Amino acid sequence: MGAMMAGPNQIWQQRAGLLLLAGMVFKLVVAWSFPLGVDEAYAVAVAREFSWSFYDHPPVGFWLPVASASVFGESALAYRLPFVLCGLGTGALLYLIGAHLGGAKAGFYTLLVFLISPHMLFGSGAFVVPDGPLNLGGALVACAMVHMADDDTPPMRFWVLGGFGLLLAMGSKYQAGLIP
Repeated sequence: MGAMMAGPNQIWQQRAGLLLLAGMVFKLVVAWSFPLGVDEAYAVAVAREFSWSFYDHPPVGFWLPVASASVFGESALAYRLPFVLCGLGTGALLYLIGAHLGGAKAGFYTLLVFLISPHMLFGSGAFVVPDGPLNLGGALVACAMVHMADDDTPPMRFWVLGGFGLLLAMGSKYQAGLIP
């Protein structure tokens, strides 16, 4: 009965929430089902010794799995949990960007396309790779820029959000500094 009284935007918002929930369950099952891959094992092993930078990657992609394992214990799921959350956070931000630009229906389809892309299904949204935090940082920057474009004098919170997103992205992959 409640859904019948809800407006179209609210229905699409609810669908997006359910889609994020389904995506989370799927990604957690994938993260739990497979042993660590070679790159993942390397990241976890190298990160056991704290460092501000590593030979081939900035520190965020290495710090996240070790921090998670210190809280939840050592398991493939514990190592991958931060990357699952980064993927879901990226999806939520892309929904917000789509909804801001084209309404809740556009946001839903933006989220759907993002979540079903092969890269997100079996890549950066479920495994220990630096692309998870990189994508989240890029989405934070994009979300801040979309909101700043609406205002001649955007509030400081959008500048801070964009700066934090760029920091997260650059802390995940050095190439993020090349984003114009």
